[in-house]
Amino acid sequence: MSRGFTLIELLVVIAIIGMLSSVVLGSLNSSRGKAANAAVKSNMSNMRSQINLQFEDGPFTSICSNSSPIFKFRTAAAQAGGGAAGGNANICNNNAPQTQYAISIELKVPENGNNYWCLDYLGAFKGHVNAIAGGASVCP
Repeated sequence: MSRGFTLIELLVVIAIIGMLSSVVLGSLNSSRGKAANAAVKSNMSNMRSQINLQFEDGPFTSICSNSSPIFKFRTAAAQAGGGAAGGNANICNNNAPQTQYAISIELKVPENGNNYWCLDYLGAFKGHVNAIAGGASVCP
């Protein structure tokens, strides 16, 4: 006489596997958000290097225009964070003489209370809570 598993035993095993997989998937979601934030920061770091190479000490003419080579970095950083390439997700300001600039990208998930990551002409590269105001040329 051969003995197999009963229906109840199989259902218990399937339930246990289901609970374990939900715990694992829950922890993966937070990792995805952290990875997206790291991608935003990496793209912005590359953007800072490109700005320094291309514009050196200024003036930062057309740095915020869509025809600027920097636009591709801004778009990539915003998309890495899950944001759009415009609006609050990606803000670039430079003043009238274009000797200053500030670029802010929305993060995928808040990090230490910061919702945005910013870089500016003074070399700031940091997180901040709110989007930078229109015309601002320094990170808050």
